[in-house]
Amino acid sequence: MFRLDFSKPIYLGTADNALQEGSELSQQSLTLEMTVLSILGYTPIVGAPFIWQSAATLGAIEERRGLLDLEGGLRLGGRPNVTNASEYFRQRDNDTSAASHLLLRDHSAFRSEKPGSIPLDWHRKIAPDVRVDPRPGSVEKYFRALFINDTQAISAPGSVMESTSIGYGAKYSRAGKARAERLLSNIGEKACDGHFSRAMVEHSYLSEDAYFTNLDEVLARTSALYQAANGLAHEGALFTTPSILKRIPNHINLTVLGRFSISPLNPYLFADVLSVLGVQKVAWINIPTLRVAQIMNTINPLRIFIQLFTQLLLQKMFCWASKCWNPTYWQVVKQLRKELLYDDEWQLMEKLAFLPNRKFDGLAAGVSVGLGAAALGQNPLMFGGAARQVVEYGYKSIEGLTFFEIMRMRSTLKKYLHELGLL
Repeated sequence: MFRLDFSKPIYLGTADNALQEGSELSQQSLTLEMTVLSILGYTPIVGAPFIWQSAATLGAIEERRGLLDLEGGLRLGGRPNVTNASEYFRQRDNDTSAASHLLLRDHSAFRSEKPGSIPLDWHRKIAPDVRVDPRPGSVEKYFRALFINDTQAISAPGSVMESTSIGYGAKYSRAGKARAERLLSNIGEKACDGHFSRAMVEHSYLSEDAYFTNLDEVLARTSALYQAANGLAHEGALFTTPSILKRIPNHINLTVLGRFSISPLNPYLFADVLSVLGVQKVAWINIPTLRVAQIMNTINPLRIFIQLFTQLLLQKMFCWASKCWNPTYWQVVKQLRKELLYDDEWQLMEKLAFLPNRKFDGLAAGVSVGLGAAALGQNPLMFGGAARQVVEYGYKSIEGLTFFEIMRMRSTLKKYLHELGLL
């Protein structure tokens, strides 16, 4: 739960065309993920092959092309000794030259594994010399090892072995069991020899038996193993779709996140917390890249808030773990909104953020705030009661911050978000 290294990159499995549903929606989601992760101070990585396999991924990269030039910003992940997309394309084309001869279903997402199989003009959109950062490890090496291990995982729920056995009815038939064992043996041999890919896995099952009944489940597990291999090869965390997240084996030593993960590394958690101020998801998608770079490279109210957000969330995670409590995603969002920003029930108090930061008793607080509210044309009784409540139930919210400090922070943050065009 706490294997968090904030210096490590986050591989975006959501850029994988095999997992995307709807080009426009996928592009928007990916743009949001790249944007928010960059602003949070992490390094999002998109696999170089996806810029020619997915129109959604290419569109998102084109939208955030400028972040590729920033130190510590968005990166395209590639092979060792390859520094630009054009060279990566050439090498990949050579490795997958046999892909056109594979037996694949008409709707197979893996047809795109061969460069040029989908007519995407990535040369014009992001330029062939766009930088590609060599990954530390080999995706294919990790993928081979994970897949072969999964074909031998007798008691692992959802494994390639279990799904193959189900597809052949091996539990109820000796013939089915023999066919499952033969297929797993054959595909294991292929995994050890020559170029190995998800397309090769699909080809192997279709070549053995076109009427195998559980192919979709096998290929979903295969994609989960492939995504895990990418996370391991990039020596980072993996952010992926909920359907893939639940299929990744628990024994793999990898931090894996999804849309509803409770983690500082989840861009949606931060976006959902900040939405209480009125920052809609579309604002993260539409913010100019120059503004994103400005946030990343200056000291500003949003970066200060991010530090508070991260510290408070980590503190809460340790607290929940010690109590063996697993809150839901939306319970966490609600609690963070309350403690960091006091939700919207106190939004009118931002106008009183200029009040002196001193402790005084409930009566004095009520009178002072009530008079201040009246001067601003607000209901003095409502504000007077609110101030007494603040004093009676404690000034402290985040450790070291008083209620009025949070109100000032909230006011300053909203002003900055408005300047950025996020509000």
